[in-house]
Amino acid sequence: MPHHAGFLRNFVMLTSKHDKIVSLLNKPYTLIDGVFHCVQAFPAAKSAGKGFTAALQGLLKTWPGVYQFLVDAFSPVLVSRSMGGCQGTLLGRHGPDHVLINLGSGPLGLPDRPDMINVDISAFACVDVCADAVDLPFPDDCVDCLVNLAMLEHVPHPEAVISEMRRILKPGGEFFCYLPFCQPLHAAPYDFTRWTQDGVKGMFADFQITETGIGAGPTSGWLWVTVEWLSMLLSFGNATAKDFLALGLMLLLFPVKHLDRLLERHPSAGRIASGFYIVGTKPQAPGQVPAGTA
Repeated sequence: MPHHAGFLRNFVMLTSKHDKIVSLLNKPYTLIDGVFHCVQAFPAAKSAGKGFTAALQGLLKTWPGVYQFLVDAFSPVLVSRSMGGCQGTLLGRHGPDHVLINLGSGPLGLPDRPDMINVDISAFACVDVCADAVDLPFPDDCVDCLVNLAMLEHVPHPEAVISEMRRILKPGGEFFCYLPFCQPLHAAPYDFTRWTQDGVKGMFADFQITETGIGAGPTSGWLWVTVEWLSMLLSFGNATAKDFLALGLMLLLFPVKHLDRLLERHPSAGRIASGFYIVGTKPQAPGQVPAGTA
């Protein structure tokens, strides 16, 4: 009986989410397999760039459960406790009656929040709306909470995406964002930008910033670079060999990332952190100057 009750609750959430999306969309769309296409989707299989590793990643993204397990277990990046706790607290303030957007959801989204509207340029299995992040099909001041994780480095004009985020958020609406700092190139299908912690704050200067912190610590930054360096050194210029070596080294060295549980709170962790998170709100009054930064 509890299983049936949970299924019914999720079904109601998904049904109401469909209606919510229909009421929000202010641009033409085509409904294909339950996904609202406001632009032509970028092929999911090519969303990781070029090369053997990219092709394998693109394939795995079509199996979200498998991809989630592999990322959680073997990725060199370990999400910090402070980031996980902050994100959970923020989402806990917003229920299914609110409008929640996951901008750049990728193939995974946030599985524990079926009420969240997942937006991406590729029509992955979890995606609800296929759209361009610099021209979102939503009206001004309509979103209560917006999440954007490890996506801004993959767009050529992140400031334009942030401007769209600000446009669609309600006054007082909240956002949670993660941006990379010490990470190797990882195309999806392109990769453009990195930010220091001060750079992260500068990108969101038009918001009321409530918190910033280490999203993934210095061990994550070092380990990912080390895997790339060793695979380059040992492959002797052979691109395919490098890809295989990088995969093997990730499988061999992934336990090292857990050292970040010791280092992510170190006073100097931000100097070589893998990435930072930032939380804030859209100012209540148009043109209001943010009161301060965290």
